[in-house]
Amino acid sequence: MTVSPETLWEMAARNHVALPVGSLPELRALYNFESFDKFVALWLAMCACFRDDADYERMVDGFAADCIRHNIRYVEAHFTPFNHEKFAIGGERALAVVTRRLEDVQASRGPVVRLIADIPSEAGEEAGEYTAGLLERESNPFIVALGLGGPEAGFPRRRFAPYFERARRVSTACGPLRTPTSCAYSPSAASAATWPSPATSA
Repeated sequence: MTVSPETLWEMAARNHVALPVGSLPELRALYNFESFDKFVALWLAMCACFRDDADYERMVDGFAADCIRHNIRYVEAHFTPFNHEKFAIGGERALAVVTRRLEDVQASRGPVVRLIADIPSEAGEEAGEYTAGLLERESNPFIVALGLGGPEAGFPRRRFAPYFERARRVSTACGPLRTPTSCAYSPSAASAATWPSPATSA
């Protein structure tokens, strides 16, 4: 789940967080990512801007508005509880706020959003242990899969295998969590992923 440059600029000003640029146009330019490292740097700066529940609600509202603008009806968005534990209001609290807001969006006939809980590889086993433990405790029905984000170089994926094994044993209201070896997408689900355009709707 992402934050638009405009929302991030507003959040940073509201919460007195210094961004790596000095103007909104410069921030927009940063969103043209030249490398994965630059993406991660901006993403961590974004995490530091989350200071209260309202910031997370603003993120969800903006994300839902973008989905509607692009005729997206169903989306699985990456969410990294560990980073919100380390840099923001806490992973469990952040997940609870996001989940409640997604419920409101769906109830108001907005897009259906489900979450892929990511382990940030650069944080190592600490992040894997935290994320697997959160999934075991929460059994959140909005989380449908476990993912592994962050840089690959220097962070062998096999180090995280134990946490994916634990995730495979977690079930939610949506069924067992998907992991990289259990992911499956049905053609019917894919075909239902966007709303009809105004020109083709009945």
